[in-house]
Amino acid sequence: MRSLTLKLTLAFLFVGLIGALLVAVFVGVRTQREFDQFITDRYQQDMVQELESYYSQNGGWDNISAIAMRTPGGFVRAPVALVDTNQAVLLGTRHYRVGQTVSDADLRRSLPIEVDGQVVGRLVLDLASGPEPGTPYSPETAFLERVNQAIVFGALGATIIALALGILLARAISRPVKELTEATQRVSRGDLGHQVPVRTEDELGQLAASFNQMSIDLATSNQLRRQMTADVAHELRTPLSVILGYTEALADGKLQGKP
Repeated sequence: MRSLTLKLTLAFLFVGLIGALLVAVFVGVRTQREFDQFITDRYQQDMVQELESYYSQNGGWDNISAIAMRTPGGFVRAPVALVDTNQAVLLGTRHYRVGQTVSDADLRRSLPIEVDGQVVGRLVLDLASGPEPGTPYSPETAFLERVNQAIVFGALGATIIALALGILLARAISRPVKELTEATQRVSRGDLGHQVPVRTEDELGQLAASFNQMSIDLATSNQLRRQMTADVAHELRTPLSVILGYTEALADGKLQGKP
């Protein structure tokens, strides 16, 4: 049978482990989402500037498919599509194909590309597509990996701390219970009046105080019982002694019995 200390330790460990896991998952997902949004916003701004420069230098979107979509981590195909003023896709993604017409609803997620105060195109964020397979390893990816590693180590550290605290708390809680168990065993063997220390004022402390009072009451009752037995024996001993004396006297012929 498992001891109370072990059960409490496992309970604290389980709660700490679940808490650390939930925090790690929440922080990891939230960090990934916010970082992706940050990178996307920054990348879109860089792309807008690059495309505005391209349009100014070339006077249009001719041969636009020949340029590469740049990110700080290298050359990748980002989940953004370039559309012209007629909402036709000039530079597509896995979701938006070249020549496809983009809906008005999708344009709400777009950034305008302006040259000399005129909108010459838009950069549409493609939420349905992620980076293309084979995207080169980037500093952003390395950063996220370091963040994830930190989250994992933090969760492990929190679990270890929870285990250590669980052991300490379990011992603190189970200690008075063990003392009460040992005390009841001593009382059952006849050690009436045995006391246990009262260390707290909570339910366990009240239980210890109640046990001490019960032990005192048992010792007092036992003492009263012994005293009563002694008194009864004394009261009975006097008339019995008298009767015994008369009996011996009659037997010795010192007294004459009345007919």
